[in-house]
Amino acid sequence: MFGKNEEDSKAKHIGEFAKSFVAVEECIQPYKEQLKDLKQNYVSNAWLSKQDISMVIRALRMMKNDVDLEQLGDFVETVQGALKEE
Repeated sequence: MFGKNEEDSKAKHIGEFAKSFVAVEECIQPYKEQLKDLKQNYVSNAWLSKQDISMVIRALRMMKNDVDLEQLGDFVETVQGALKEE
């Protein structure tokens, strides 16, 4: 079990983390709204569909994470093959 000092220290860290987390969430909220508005603008102007936007975001995230597309394709084929066998 934790000692009194360890429990107090953990409680202090929990409180500090919670306050910092809330502050960061508040700071990024306008950017979340800006992204939502950006997406809605492209859809409402019929420049891109929601599916197009979703695919762009997925592609950007894969690029950011340096996903090997050939390896991903091989994996998808393996999964599809395994599902067909069942």
